Amino acid sequence: MGGRIRRGLRRVGAAAGLAALAGLVAAAPAAAADDEAVRSMVVDLRVGEDGPLAVREQITYDFGDEERHGLERTVPVRGLLDRSHERSYPVQDLQVSSPTGAPTLLEQDRDGRDLDIRIGDPDSEDVTGVQTYVLTYRVPAVVDDLGARQQVAWNATGTGWSVPMDSVTVTLTAPGALTDPRCFQGERGSRDACEVQAGAGTATFRGRDLEPEQGVTVTASMPAGTVRAQPPLVVDTYSPARAFTADATTLPLAGGVLVLGGVATALARRRGAGGEERLPGGAGTTAPWQPSPPDGPPGVLGALVHGGATPDDVVATLLDLARRGHLRLAERPGSDDAPDWALEAATGRDAASPAEQQLLRTVFGDGPATTVSALRTTSHEGMRLTRQALDDDAVRRGWFRTRPATARAGWLGGCVVVVLAGLVLTAALAAWTTIALVGVAVVVVGVAAAVAGRGRSPLTPAGRRVRDETEAFAATLRRWTDDGQRPGGPAVGGPGVDVHGEDVARHLPHAVALGLTGAWSGIAAALASSATPVPAPDWYATSGGGAFNAGLFGAAVGGFSSDAGQALSTPPPPSTTTSGSSYVGGGAGGGGGGSW
Repeated sequence: MGGRIRRGLRRVGAAAGLAALAGLVAAAPAAAADDEAVRSMVVDLRVGEDGPLAVREQITYDFGDEERHGLERTVPVRGLLDRSHERSYPVQDLQVSSPTGAPTLLEQDRDGRDLDIRIGDPDSEDVTGVQTYVLTYRVPAVVDDLGARQQVAWNATGTGWSVPMDSVTVTLTAPGALTDPRCFQGERGSRDACEVQAGAGTATFRGRDLEPEQGVTVTASMPAGTVRAQPPLVVDTYSPARAFTADATTLPLAGGVLVLGGVATALARRRGAGGEERLPGGAGTTAPWQPSPPDGPPGVLGALVHGGATPDDVVATLLDLARRGHLRLAERPGSDDAPDWALEAATGRDAASPAEQQLLRTVFGDGPATTVSALRTTSHEGMRLTRQALDDDAVRRGWFRTRPATARAGWLGGCVVVVLAGLVLTAALAAWTTIALVGVAVVVVGVAAAVAGRGRSPLTPAGRRVRDETEAFAATLRRWTDDGQRPGGPAVGGPGVDVHGEDVARHLPHAVALGLTGAWSGIAAALASSATPVPAPDWYATSGGGAFNAGLFGAAVGGFSSDAGQALSTPPPPSTTTSGSSYVGGGAGGGGGGSW
């Protein structure tokens, strides 16, 4: 029984083996039929007397059982020469035929550096089996003059084929003797040699069993003067190195743009400053003696000096309101041993200017009293509106042409336009010319103008005169303190000038606006023993009581000015609401081909 089983198993195994073998035999032709390939590619290259290369390609293509439109061949028509130039290999007089009768409608499409050639009927896909196509064309200026010799190099097949190639045969014919013929096959950059057979004026090259994206390149030399070689056809191309070239043309042009831009910027700043422009900082010690400021609200005069109202100018306006009886200040102890100040509005008095009205609304709102500490985080917007109102007051008085912030925004907007125009100009010049540095110069002018316009102030001639008088007054206060020429001394107030305590008291808001509270305190202390001391203000109360001390009062006012300016300028705290979401942020020729 065991023998019968063994014999049965042997019969089953044999049958299975025969079935598998039959399947392999049947599948082999099918697999071969399904695989597309170039069965042969025969290339005939003929060098003309004047240097062009005549090319004839006979391509036998096996479509297998696939139904296609026809053959696709890609031929490079541009090659990279350097960063700024390409060498052109134009395909001329292209003709196509098919000895096997395949459709030969021709479609050419330029794709970058390549010429895409499609051969076949775009309306039908009935090309199958083995078909032969013949392409003929000519390429000028292929031969290179290398001094003692001439050379022709041709990428016969290209490495862009998507199918294998069984065999490639290339024949090169020249008007004279060919020397040093070489053949290379494989992937791009390969130096694997292929077969070469050389004759007197002919060389034959053969490559076999090429995989997809492999090809054959041939090269040979000729004695100098064999052909009248044309110079290479060079095409200028875009590159940053070329577009931004610094040479005898671009440098003067760019320099001229910078000079003209600088002159235009200087003239525009001078015009916007009323004929003179300097950053805020006060006049020097050579300014004339000016024991009193010019007529005008202290905050507005400070805005002229600062090129626009600042927090110090707002605090000066508040102190001027207190001095004129619109409110009272009372010093009182605060937290952490730091003083605080209570502010109480007076009744029955209306502020004279819109800026003062806005400031009183900011400080008191609808109530009669408040404290400096309570103003923190609640008056930021009011501070902004008050500063705008002080600038508007200067405009109404004819001292500013417009708000300084508006003028600076307009200036900055113009600079942004110049920068954007420069960027667009740079891009355009870089794309089509070699003078892109001119566009860069325009960008530099715009940026430099934006920086130069930071201290720009739209003063009128009248505003400039008032500003100069205000700065002369500030310089006088500094002289009285820095040079020891204080009132009551050998030079009382300067040449022929008498200083009275009441005048000094009246000028306290001006000193705060000009950042000279310390100088004011020194003057007030020096006048304490004079015949006209600074009187005790009826609008300010100290926390400790006692006799009025001008020096201590000046120091206290300095502390109030600093704390009040910070309180009025403190922005409200940011919202603590969160969204709860998150997220994670070589030679000529070449190309390739296949079916389509």
